Amino acid sequence: MNKYWFKQKTYGYGLTPISWEGWLMTILLAILIVWMVRLQINMIAENFLGLLIVLLEIAIVSIIFIKLSKSRSSGTLAWRWGNKK
Repeated sequence: MNKYWFKQKTYGYGLTPISWEGWLMTILLAILIVWMVRLQINMIAENFLGLLIVLLEIAIVSIIFIKLSKSRSSGTLAWRWGNKK
């Protein structure tokens, strides 16, 4: 069974969750990012390198999320201008 978790947005670029699995994955991403920042808040406040490390970690997690969501979507990522009639 190939059930999609995300679909393309009608306007703009990106995907939106359409199933509970997609919503769960999106919520877990948000929780993970907040947790990573809170866990390393002292490192962020101490120096610029700490901030760069946290931003790199967020970028890596976000790229993994995008790749997973693309694999569970019904089409390709592209800019959309709405439904063409």
